[in-house]
Amino acid sequence: MQKNKELKHFEIVVPVYNEERQLKQSIMILYDFLNEKYPSSQWRVTIANNGSRDCTKEIALELTKKYEKIKYFNLDEKGFGKAVKSVWRGSSYSILGFIDLDLATDLKHLPEAIDTFQDRDVDIVVGSRLLPESVVENRTLLREITSRVFNFILKKYLRVNYSDGMCGFKFIKKESYAKLSEFGVQNDGWFFSTELLIIADFLNLKMYELPIHWVDNEDSKVQLIDLVKKYLIEMRRVKSRLRNGKKQLFRFKT
Repeated sequence: MQKNKELKHFEIVVPVYNEERQLKQSIMILYDFLNEKYPSSQWRVTIANNGSRDCTKEIALELTKKYEKIKYFNLDEKGFGKAVKSVWRGSSYSILGFIDLDLATDLKHLPEAIDTFQDRDVDIVVGSRLLPESVVENRTLLREITSRVFNFILKKYLRVNYSDGMCGFKFIKKESYAKLSEFGVQNDGWFFSTELLIIADFLNLKMYELPIHWVDNEDSKVQLIDLVKKYLIEMRRVKSRLRNGKKQLFRFKT
């Protein structure tokens, strides 16, 4: 069976906030990797700046001048989810994704994720650090316990069918994201990454979890405990919305 070439037509969003120290190095590593793996494919890396107050914008614009497949999107306010959604909304690419700037997920998994859309009937591919085959390095005990407890609560409270709701490595078909967007993926912050999967699971989209090699970043700006507290509040809001959304769900299934 011939593989669908359109499923190698993808855009990767890299959300950034005050990343002047790391931006150029990480983007060039990503660009060189993709250029080697997909020399003749249509792909794009979009740096999505959300509210940076350092030289992130200037560095990103310099990269766009040198490399045609690197684009820049500017959001004046801070908001991880809003930045990703804004880029995805205007994208013409068949596969949409986002990854963390620190490249915590080994780039070898990028081709695996893209190939999954060709080899399997799936709507969304997500990286997981919690599958038996996953390899996680450099993670503190606190981060490991917090992550596992959060995902346990997510499963019990919202009855989701995936293992890792927080991993910053996700890809989705554009047509499938349109369904999620129509239903409503409302969070503009970090919880967007999790809400995306909650709504996808609720709408019975076909999801594939990819075991990944993850190296935790000691310099991460994420305040894990505060973030999880915010996530728990958002989970309550989403559950309430899903309870009231069964008629809307029925509309998607007919």
